[in-house]
Amino acid sequence: MYTKLRTFILVVGLLLTGMVGNIHAGLAPVEIPGLYNTGIDDSGNVLNSGSVEIHYALTQVPENSGYTSPHLITPHPRWVSPPEGSAWIGPSASANQDAEDGYYTYTLKFDLSEFDPNTVLIQGDWASDNTGEIFLNGKYTGLSNSATTYQSLSHFIINSGFKEGENTLEFKVNNESGPSYNPSGLLVANLQATIVPSSVPLPGAIWLLGSAFVGIIGMRRKK
Repeated sequence: MYTKLRTFILVVGLLLTGMVGNIHAGLAPVEIPGLYNTGIDDSGNVLNSGSVEIHYALTQVPENSGYTSPHLITPHPRWVSPPEGSAWIGPSASANQDAEDGYYTYTLKFDLSEFDPNTVLIQGDWASDNTGEIFLNGKYTGLSNSATTYQSLSHFIINSGFKEGENTLEFKVNNESGPSYNPSGLLVANLQATIVPSSVPLPGAIWLLGSAFVGIIGMRRKK
């Protein structure tokens, strides 16, 4: 009896997870003002190499480095190729930049005035040289990149910590000394937002499965 009950619970759990997952997956992305990939204009077109990045601000740089604005840069040969609709940015416009050691924080501001912040989910892909961390409204999200993740994209999902009105998404990149050439950069791609209703109606099949589950548990307790 225990084996059959455990099997039933497992099947019910998988069905519930699959159904609810499909509901959320079917929700269409929404356009949130200010939410952009790195290296593009307001229409989503990639800017020319060497251009000043117009959406991400360079809000932290190493002391006495002299950097003021991020620029589009030609990727290092070892960096992952940027997906369509995105480009690498860095502290210098030079394609062969040799960036100072230290932290570079790239800040993106976006507006949730027209949305309930409790229902927002943002996801995307990113890469950095070197290590990186993601902050939302000044708080660490727990999302980070290792020292070699400039070679591939990492996916991230943020579904909490948003607030009404203006929000800030910060990518904090730590550039570490190399043997000679020491580039630094950030790539954010496939960035999109989804509104997930706080109460999603469940299909009738889920209610039937739940009722059957409760019934079996009740029978087991009587025995």
